[in-house]
Amino acid sequence: MPARPFRIALCCSFIALICAAAGVAQNDLAQRASTAYRAQDWPATEAAALAMLKSDAESAQGHFFLAVALMHRGESTQALAHLDQAERSGYPAFAVEFRRACAESMLGHLDEAFSALGRAVAAGFAQSQVLAGEPLLEAVRADPRYAEVQAAIEKARHPCRNDARYRQFDFWLGTWDVRPNGAPESSTPSENVITLEYDGCVVMEHWTGTSGVTGSSFNLYDSSRDEWFQTWVDSTGGLHEYHGKPDADGNMIFEGTTPGGGPGQPARLPTRLSFFRLGPDRVRQYSESSADGGESWSVNYDLIYLRRPGTSKP
Repeated sequence: MPARPFRIALCCSFIALICAAAGVAQNDLAQRASTAYRAQDWPATEAAALAMLKSDAESAQGHFFLAVALMHRGESTQALAHLDQAERSGYPAFAVEFRRACAESMLGHLDEAFSALGRAVAAGFAQSQVLAGEPLLEAVRADPRYAEVQAAIEKARHPCRNDARYRQFDFWLGTWDVRPNGAPESSTPSENVITLEYDGCVVMEHWTGTSGVTGSSFNLYDSSRDEWFQTWVDSTGGLHEYHGKPDADGNMIFEGTTPGGGPGQPARLPTRLSFFRLGPDRVRQYSESSADGGESWSVNYDLIYLRRPGTSKP
């Protein structure tokens, strides 16, 4: 190898080793700062953060850790400047805004503190225990507006419990005896148990038919699309997919596709699925599909739900 290319290659390798070593050192400093931060050892947090910033002046984590350490020794104005830099460098907004609220509270700027807490919650802060236990927010907790922040965090932590749209299908909850519409109540029913799962976000169906077929559906309101979605799966390998919303009377009206594939049929059939509220203990489920693109419709089933005696709506 000619001497000059060899020297260039050697120099590049040396630079790569230096960069790798610097990266390892920065990671070690970040680990030290993080450990001290979790232990609430603020002098050690400050020392590690300063070392991080000496290595990388733009370190978002370094500016954030230093800001918190400065607050705990009464330097809240300096802390705010480092929080601004942490934000510019990409540190998570919910954490920056929460700590900004702490600094403003320590400075006696309660209006600014509550504004920052509002932004923190909007950005995803939902740690009510941290809010309740943070010593830097003592003045905030003594303010009547604190209750509003707590309520906002509760809503953020449990969105489905606190939004009436997630409750639009609750009329289906319960343990039901299910028979074809018009069948005598003395006939053997299928069973459908409808439960509320995942912190009140999912209405889940557990079906056991008299024919031995079992199945389940997941029913969820999607706030991003302002629609309900149902996905049904069963022991025959069937997959039914629907979307829809309540009508003016509160009945749940879906449309979607279900398996086809019969003679002259497409693989998936347009399908309508409706749940009618007939009273607190009675529901009608009606399904129809089309094999000709919606020109005509055929009934798949028409079922009546009666709440099982001895049970009540959950």
